[in-house]
Amino acid sequence: MPDSLLLMMGHPVKEEKDQLIHLKAVGPGEYRGELLTKPEYSWYLTLYPIGNIDLRKDAAWTLSGEIDFRLNEKTGLAPRVK
Repeated sequence: MPDSLLLMMGHPVKEEKDQLIHLKAVGPGEYRGELLTKPEYSWYLTLYPIGNIDLRKDAAWTLSGEIDFRLNEKTGLAPRVK
């Protein structure tokens, strides 16, 4: 696994709320990062094994999913089909 990952949180309605979270490895298969604001409601999630969003098209893999924080604080991510 890479030393860092990039999580893109896309707000479904307000683009200005989108967040990029840089995740750093803190243990085997465990990563942590800081949110700019507390997430509420629904979000689209995309996880990349890169540190720079400009390189996303060259990423070896991508996982994606959705979460609604009103219903749950956990979600699963699945490989994105190209």
